[in-house]
Amino acid sequence: MELLFKKVVPLIFVLFSSLVCSQNEANIWYFGKYAGLDFNNGSPIPLSNSQMNAREGSAVMSDFEGNLLFYTDGITVWNRAHDIMFNGEGLNGGLSSFQSAIIVPNPEDTNIYYIFTIDHETEPNGLQYSEVNMTLDDGLGGVTSVKNIFLHSPTPEMITATKSSTSNEYWIVSHKWDANEFISYNVSGAGVNHTPVISPGGANIGANDHSNAFQGSMKISPDGTKLAIGSVHLALQLFDFDASTGAVSNPITLDSDDIYSGIEFSPNSKVLYSVANSFIYQYNLQAQPTSGIISSKFQLNTDQFMYFGAQLAPDGKIYIANRDSPYLSVIEYPNNLGGIGANFISDHLYLNGAICKEGLPNFVPTFFLDRIRFDPACFGSSTQFSLTNNRAFDTIIWNFDDSASGANNISTDVTPSHVFSAPGTYEVSVNLINGTQTLSLYQTVIIYDTPVAHHAEDLYVCYGQDIDLSIQNTSILNGQSPTATTLTYHLSQIEADNNTNPIDTSFVNTSNPQIIYARLELTGFPYCYDTTSFQVNEVGDFSSLSMADTWYLCEDGSVEIIADDGYDSYLWSTGEISSSIIVDALGNYTVTVSNNYGDVICNTMKTVTVIASNEATITEIETIDLTNGTNAIIVNVEGNGDYEYSIDGFVFQDSNTFTNLSAYDYTVYVRDKRGCGIVSESVYLLGYQKYFTPNGDGYHDTWQIINGFREPINKIFIFNRYGKLLKELSATDIGWDGTFNGTKMLSSDYWFVLERQNGKRYSGHFTLKR
Repeated sequence: MELLFKKVVPLIFVLFSSLVCSQNEANIWYFGKYAGLDFNNGSPIPLSNSQMNAREGSAVMSDFEGNLLFYTDGITVWNRAHDIMFNGEGLNGGLSSFQSAIIVPNPEDTNIYYIFTIDHETEPNGLQYSEVNMTLDDGLGGVTSVKNIFLHSPTPEMITATKSSTSNEYWIVSHKWDANEFISYNVSGAGVNHTPVISPGGANIGANDHSNAFQGSMKISPDGTKLAIGSVHLALQLFDFDASTGAVSNPITLDSDDIYSGIEFSPNSKVLYSVANSFIYQYNLQAQPTSGIISSKFQLNTDQFMYFGAQLAPDGKIYIANRDSPYLSVIEYPNNLGGIGANFISDHLYLNGAICKEGLPNFVPTFFLDRIRFDPACFGSSTQFSLTNNRAFDTIIWNFDDSASGANNISTDVTPSHVFSAPGTYEVSVNLINGTQTLSLYQTVIIYDTPVAHHAEDLYVCYGQDIDLSIQNTSILNGQSPTATTLTYHLSQIEADNNTNPIDTSFVNTSNPQIIYARLELTGFPYCYDTTSFQVNEVGDFSSLSMADTWYLCEDGSVEIIADDGYDSYLWSTGEISSSIIVDALGNYTVTVSNNYGDVICNTMKTVTVIASNEATITEIETIDLTNGTNAIIVNVEGNGDYEYSIDGFVFQDSNTFTNLSAYDYTVYVRDKRGCGIVSESVYLLGYQKYFTPNGDGYHDTWQIINGFREPINKIFIFNRYGKLLKELSATDIGWDGTFNGTKMLSSDYWFVLERQNGKRYSGHFTLKR
């Protein structure tokens, strides 16, 4: 079989004729603001039981089976029951230290662990460690008297660790402040060796820039051969690391003068990733010569979200912290080069409402060596398997612990897939055979039965009312446990599949009809789900119900209040059940109309008011006449109706004033708009001629007040321009013929005075034309 490596890299573990490996110490994560993840079944499942609100760094430790032991932000330690561990307060890590802590086990005592802490911003506590004994507090563990043991100060906010390659030991690596020296401390069965291995080389961290201490990180590659470090406005540097001696050497500056935060290696240790000023970069560590590594820099993202810490995970992916976000981003295939190959996805993993901050848990990278990676699936779906790192081998043999699948229980593929024959727990194993040596890896895989989202009938609800989607729960569950499953409702199939934007069960339609998508998942296992859909139909839209709000009752009469036809039932406040009622009393009346839609009866109620109205009483008609073009009639009335006015009986207006009228006889009409009657009264307007032509042709031969005969006792006096009285007329005379004492008067302007029978006096002038 073709080898995955053309060249076998040095192994951290010496391969014996048979080596069994199961490392699950990094399967549980706690970080950020109450965020947590469980990798024990392959893909991460969000946890909601964290008691930690970590602004930046954190560290977690699980046992070999992946069971949580304890976690810390570098200041407080919580046990697996999520209570503060015995003596677990007051560690000297920094609240805002980017890599505030890392945990390593005592390599010869499975009950002893060491928490190494880093103070923030070069504060005097520097690098210290505390011891945890898991036999204390009835097995919940406790911090012993070996607490806050000083190692070095000051330091930047950087710490990492790895397994020694020559013995059953670990190396803890940090850096001196305002120096170019790494410090490596050995951890063995005897405890922590306080004398560090000092390795000069690389940039001086802290020289002339205190901000170098604020942010940045240090990581060792999973195979223990490389170390990378980056800090604010300094440099991203790559070194060789000697896992046998703890020495750091051969610095290579990959980039400089940026805001470096997250650093991480790929599972196969051949690719380096850095987060710099929220951009994510990839470096090919196998490029030759050294300049090739530098020039291989590749930018994975363009969005420049607030990305910070980066951490390799048990599933072989690298997760990246999105500050103040309920999501993590991910590099899905970090062993692959290029953007498409590595496949960076922003906002990939939802944390179920918990919030990511700047950091992710800091782990010993060798915890991620020699792991079986699988994409979990539910019963009936194919489960894909692979290895998180690439060892050299001649033969690979997978055993899926599924004898019922017959020959399919064994596979010699490098990345096999398997459909398990039944739900249950399987101990999947793989043997990597290289010559006479065999490495055996094991992984517990739980195959769950996929819940079934059963069909639910369409809903019919009354228009405008809240929709209680929970009434569909029983139909969709159809006897399945409501506690073992989680049922959510969504507005699209995509949202249901991705479990995003769930809607409240008390829901108001945004369109009618509205399709609702239900997602039923196995609680805690979001990849085990089924969906169904149903339609919500709103019925009983009464928005078109027309009854005016006000009805009018004429004096000594009655009014018919009418509701629209077409409803199934009516109920008035009078007790009547017809679509209309006749009332003869003022006041408020209500009607409830209903329609029956099978299982749903919708109704609405309307209130109307009956008020009084009557015909008008004309109290006065004012006239403005003898104006020659601006004559007017003003009608004054009394009454509690709503009136309109006319002077011809056909065209009515709301105004009680008529203008620009000629001298004429009129009839004024006042009508109640509410149908309570019409009244009328006669009126006339007077006028006068502007000129006359007494030439005997039968047109305008005399001058007289127009319509003046309506006031028979009126008197008219005509004067010349000098005020001499020329003629006195009565209202019934034919008019002045333009003569004085038998003599024809000359063409000129003449004046008149009208003394009306109502006591008013008018004057004006007119022209005699010959």
